[in-house]
Amino acid sequence: MKQENPIEKKARSFYRMARYSSIGLELGVSVVIGLLIGWWIDIKFDCGPWGLLGGLGVGFAAAIRSIARTLNELAEEEAAEEARKNDGRSES
Repeated sequence: MKQENPIEKKARSFYRMARYSSIGLELGVSVVIGLLIGWWIDIKFDCGPWGLLGGLGVGFAAAIRSIARTLNELAEEEAAEEARKNDGRSES
């Protein structure tokens, strides 16, 4: 059975940790960008709070989409890694 390099293992865990911690940042940035665009629409077209509320909704929708995509990518990476581990065990 081939031993896993501890440096590669640590690098993968740091990469995974960074990807999971980026989820909160994605949420915040998406909402703030949506709010800023909505605020600009309110100022430009003088339409009261509706641009801001619409921007907030679009920001949340973008955040949810981004978070779902990131979580799906991470799940696929973990499944591929688990499959590699299982393949290595069955060959020995």
